[in-house]
Amino acid sequence: MRELCLRLSNDVTKEHVLLFGLSADPPTGERGHLGLVRWAAERVQFPELSRPVDRIWVLPVHRHAFTAKSSLSPFVHRLAMARTCFGDLQSRIPVEVSDMERELAQRGDGPIGTIDLVEYLEAQHVGIQLSLLLGADTANDLFTHRWRRAEELLQRVGVLVVPRVGVPLGEGVHNRVCKDAPALGAVSSTEARMASGHALRALVTPAVATYIERHELYPKEAM
Repeated sequence: MRELCLRLSNDVTKEHVLLFGLSADPPTGERGHLGLVRWAAERVQFPELSRPVDRIWVLPVHRHAFTAKSSLSPFVHRLAMARTCFGDLQSRIPVEVSDMERELAQRGDGPIGTIDLVEYLEAQHVGIQLSLLLGADTANDLFTHRWRRAEELLQRVGVLVVPRVGVPLGEGVHNRVCKDAPALGAVSSTEARMASGHALRALVTPAVATYIERHELYPKEAM
C-alpha cells in the first residue's frame, strides 16, 4: 500500500478509485470475485457513478467487523491468495491488491471499518474520489446502517451494487444496482473451503487452488 500512496501522492490528477473489499477466504474465480472485478475493470463507466473509474483497489479484510464473520484464516494467507487471484489481471484499468487494512490496524486498535479506510485515503490523496463495489447482501447492510457511520459514508462515496442470487434488494439499494452486472452467488468462498481437487479448481483459479493445497488450508472443511 505504501507504494500505491507514493505513486498517487505526486499525481495531480484527481483519480476515481473503485474499492472492492472481500474476506478472500478464499477469493473465488471467474464465476465469482475474479469475474466481478474483471467485469468492472473492463466496463469502467457506470451510470450509477458520477464519472468513469480510473483504477480498482482490492482490499482483503484484516479483521471482520461483524462477530459472526470474525473466524477468518490468517491475514497473511488471505492477502497472498488475493494477490495470486487478481495480481496478473489484464484489463482496461489497473487492478491492485492492497494490504491497507493491516497497515491501518497497526496504527490503532479494533476492527477497521470502511469509513476508516475512506478517511485514510482522503487524507493521503487530496481530491481523490472513492466508490464502493458491493454485493447486494453487503449493500443491504450498509443501507440499513449496520455499518459504522453508514450515513456519513454514503454521503462521501459512490456505491455500485451488483445483484446476488437469492438476496432481495433492500430499501435504497435498487437505484444503485448495475443492471448488466454478473450476479454473485453462483459460487462462494464457503463452498470453496469445503472443496478439494477438481471441485476446488472449479471454484477458484488454479493458482489459488495450488496455494490452498500447498499450505494445507481448510483441512477440517475438506474432510
